[in-house]
Amino acid sequence: MTFSLATLTFTASYWLWAIIVLVAALGAIGLYYRRTMPPLRLPVKAPMVALRVIAALALFLALADVLWSAIRVDKNPLAVWVLFDRSASMSQQDGEKDDRYKRASEYLQSRLTNHLQGRARTVTNYFDSHLLDPKEGLSDSLGASTAIGDVFDQLRRRPMEENPPRALVLLSDGANNRGADPAPAAARLGYPVVAVGFGRPGAAEAQIAELQAPDVVFTDKSFDVTADVQGGVTAGAATIRLSTQGHTLDQKAVTLAGPGQRLPVSLSAQLHEPGMHDLRVDILGPDGQLITAAGKTKFVQAMKGKLRVLLVGFQIDWEYSALRRTLSKLDRVELVEYIPGRSGLGVLPTSTEWQGLDIAILLHPTRAQLQDVWAPHLEALSQSGHGVVFLLDGRFAEGTQTPPTPLEFVHRILSNIQGDYLPEPVATRQNHPLVRLNPSNSWEETRQQWTNRPPWSAIVRFDTLPPDADVLVHAGLSGGDIPAVWTRPLRHGRAIVLTGSSMWRWALEDAAQGQAPAEYTAFWSNALRWLTLTDDADRLAIRSDLDVYHAGEPIVLDGLVYDEAYRFIDRAEVTARIWPEQGGDTVRLVLNPGAGDRFRGQVSALPPGTYGYDGTAKVEAQDLKLSGGMFSIEPYGLEQRYSSLDEGTLRSIADESGGRYYTEAEAASFLDSLDYTPITHERTVEVNLGNHWLVLSIFVAALSLEWFIRRRKQLL
Repeated sequence: MTFSLATLTFTASYWLWAIIVLVAALGAIGLYYRRTMPPLRLPVKAPMVALRVIAALALFLALADVLWSAIRVDKNPLAVWVLFDRSASMSQQDGEKDDRYKRASEYLQSRLTNHLQGRARTVTNYFDSHLLDPKEGLSDSLGASTAIGDVFDQLRRRPMEENPPRALVLLSDGANNRGADPAPAAARLGYPVVAVGFGRPGAAEAQIAELQAPDVVFTDKSFDVTADVQGGVTAGAATIRLSTQGHTLDQKAVTLAGPGQRLPVSLSAQLHEPGMHDLRVDILGPDGQLITAAGKTKFVQAMKGKLRVLLVGFQIDWEYSALRRTLSKLDRVELVEYIPGRSGLGVLPTSTEWQGLDIAILLHPTRAQLQDVWAPHLEALSQSGHGVVFLLDGRFAEGTQTPPTPLEFVHRILSNIQGDYLPEPVATRQNHPLVRLNPSNSWEETRQQWTNRPPWSAIVRFDTLPPDADVLVHAGLSGGDIPAVWTRPLRHGRAIVLTGSSMWRWALEDAAQGQAPAEYTAFWSNALRWLTLTDDADRLAIRSDLDVYHAGEPIVLDGLVYDEAYRFIDRAEVTARIWPEQGGDTVRLVLNPGAGDRFRGQVSALPPGTYGYDGTAKVEAQDLKLSGGMFSIEPYGLEQRYSSLDEGTLRSIADESGGRYYTEAEAASFLDSLDYTPITHERTVEVNLGNHWLVLSIFVAALSLEWFIRRRKQLL
């Protein structure tokens, strides 16, 4: 470190007066000490004069507010970082006298540290599944897994206290068995990685390293499935096959990448039946034979892509017009219209056509119409597992007929009351898709979506509801408790009942303001989606990424939290618990939002055994139970399974980062080609002497010492 071009600058506006005062002070000091009483000899007088001069100069610096500036030049020698593998596979001896770890230690000392001495510093970092903190010391045991890609990402995110390294030397056997793909992670570092491999090459097979697909899809619509194929000992052409329940959906011929390298393969799928499907991606070798244990499975929920909706309007009114316009604009809806008694406005579906319907919406029917004409059709629709929506108005209160399904438990209609009824969603059902129109909204925002909309002009009030009715929205003149929107199971399907009219006012109010009817459309879109979903599998669940783990392998749990229309609830707070089946402590962990519509968390390692797991999702004030499952952990670890030298992984790391790969018998000559000239930094250093504590200290100290000597010499 050196300083150059030092300057002094007067920053006070009255600095000229400060100079005059300084000159006057120095003159006064000279006159005062020219003759003293009693007279002093020069060896005594000189220090006292010097102290007075020093005090005067310190006072001048303070009054003139002097700024001292200099250019500081720093020369920082470059460093070579060493990343040293301390995982259990490094304990293999490979028929040698010393194990891999000791051979790597000797390589570090003889071929790196000594070789680079005088040219660059070597900074050694140790790792297994993560970077090891040197402050905590190194344990006697080696790590249970290796995550080279994750460690590269940790290095990249770590605050840089000095210049980036000239290169990174990786001393490892390359037996990467968990975490991110190390080759792309090495490329993100920004400096070359020199990989030195220890051990003997093994014969690892190609495998599907990662599988990505949507959690929810629609029938008869194509979607993409991406498989990351990691190369192995099998080379040449191969076939990547996507299937479900033994039926091939798609397959693609590829050329397998080298050992350790990954090749993304995009496949296309299309499901024709709604429900839960297991998608399986396998690798067929050059001979067409299946590579055992190389594939992966992913479960997806398929929803019906095109819905055939029958809209029955017993009269043409504002509600019918608004609903017809909204349904006709929904991509998933094939609308069938029928208006009884109006020629040219639809034809009543035949019995066969009823079987092809998914949903029937009946607007403002009377009890007589339902009982005399529609009862058998509704029964057939409900038996086939489809949905029905009833929008009731005052005409339903007329007559004495017993209502058909799903209103058969309604014995007496008390009244059809006119007025402005304010709908109020039920707090305990706040996560139902018919209540929370936007899944990202808070509960207060959801309430305002209902209460700030135009009121309903009338409501049908019943004396009783079916025992399995689920009331979602109440209404009243001032927040009453009259059920306004409720649902119930309908044989093998579902039913929605709206006991009030004038919901069309929502769409009219938006149209008057020049806006699209977003909330009105959301209500009906959610209603159709909820009516066609009867399979709740994996809607609220915790799932592990594997059924069988190896000792030391991380257990990854995914939280699936969807509402009843399979919309992801991203505001949930998800926790999971894991407990050993043979008894023991329960492990609890928080699952954070991860990639895609899921929450994710992991446990680093658990002892061998069988475990159960489940979870809870807290959505504002409501706790949702998440179903779980079981997994087992084998006694042998990942480091025992993947213990051979993986030259493919190490070569890909070096190639992607611009470095080189060497065996342990070779010297890392690539390091000799690098320029290790120290980096020079110049920066301006400024010190305000006028405000510096040292100046004040010198002033006080000089005057005090001078006064002390005066007292000792008894000067006047």
